[in-house]
Amino acid sequence: MKNLRELDPIGLEGCFIAGGAVLSRVTKAEVVDWDIYPKTKEAALDICLTLVDNGCFVLNITDRAITFKSNYLIADNGERQTLQVMTFDVFPTAQDIFDFFDFTVCMGAYDCDTKDYTFEESFWPDVASKTLRFNPKTKYPLASLIRLGKYRKKGYEIGKGETAKVALAVASKGLPTSWEELESQLGGVYGKSIKVLTEDEGFTIDRAYEVLSDLEFNVTYSDEGDFTWVTDEELKVILSIEPLVVYGGVQEAPNDPLATTLGSTSWVVEEGDLVPFACDDNVFDLPNTRVIEKPLSECPVKFIKAYKHLKKDSNGSYVGAVYNGNHNGVTYKPFEKTSYDKDPYLFSYVKKPKVSVNTFVSEVRIPVEDLVSQDSRKYTSKSIIVGEITGG
Repeated sequence: MKNLRELDPIGLEGCFIAGGAVLSRVTKAEVVDWDIYPKTKEAALDICLTLVDNGCFVLNITDRAITFKSNYLIADNGERQTLQVMTFDVFPTAQDIFDFFDFTVCMGAYDCDTKDYTFEESFWPDVASKTLRFNPKTKYPLASLIRLGKYRKKGYEIGKGETAKVALAVASKGLPTSWEELESQLGGVYGKSIKVLTEDEGFTIDRAYEVLSDLEFNVTYSDEGDFTWVTDEELKVILSIEPLVVYGGVQEAPNDPLATTLGSTSWVVEEGDLVPFACDDNVFDLPNTRVIEKPLSECPVKFIKAYKHLKKDSNGSYVGAVYNGNHNGVTYKPFEKTSYDKDPYLFSYVKKPKVSVNTFVSEVRIPVEDLVSQDSRKYTSKSIIVGEITGG
């Protein structure tokens, strides 16, 4: 199809762009999001690094895809465009992609290497007649059921037989048994919303009905406040190019030889399980991550980065500001190690706490060898090295 313009917005290699972007190009509509299908796992990493190098930020990570938002690709309505790198499989050919797709009007793919388009046999007649034909082999039929509304708004029609096929495909998957399974079935922004709405709740079908009733299925990603930086090393872990190493319950930070952060109490270190992965202030569940567990004594990371409240006493010295524990009278000096050998031990916060009036906060480093325990809110340690003190 040489009469169609090239589709690649950045200059990617080793992948296809497929689905809605191709349909938009064919129907001469604006492309507002890009679904990228890597041909190999190594290509997936290169694609993610290319997106980061071109001003894209990681917005969401699921077991299906890594979602980016661009600072430079702007739609006609002024919103930043979204790019999704599909990571649940690799796609050497266009047909490998089509096998996962739900409707034939999505079955178009642009090869970023050859600059050629490939279309499923029914693509053109179904697009011309605005008819939805369902692929029952699709992996996420529940998401397809929701997508029907999207296509109807665009003028597409689906026959009773095809609707019944969608319903049968949903039934064949069986009822979800966890929030994670429901999130995976819905995928994308819908799954992200479910995760927010059901945090720390047990799963029941009745509660799932309530959540789905409250869920806005026209949710869009925010342009502000959702971005996070992800390093090259972190992307390797996320894509399972390199294993995640856990030392005695403390996650290694491969991009920082001095410090690391933890973001969860539930460290699961068996291969194939979901593993919480801290990146800035966000914690993502890494799917199918290869994990290596090693003793804490072998950890190359010597310090854990955290934060501590401080206050000034009458002498102008900095002392602990948390009013429960014998360590409140301990004096801290910037860039010096403060030790404590009595219970309760010194503790500091996982995330930077809010600073109230007349209170100070410092980024601190906890020697790994002195770490006693940790949870989702704080670390407990026998010693702390206080850094620069701010606030007050």
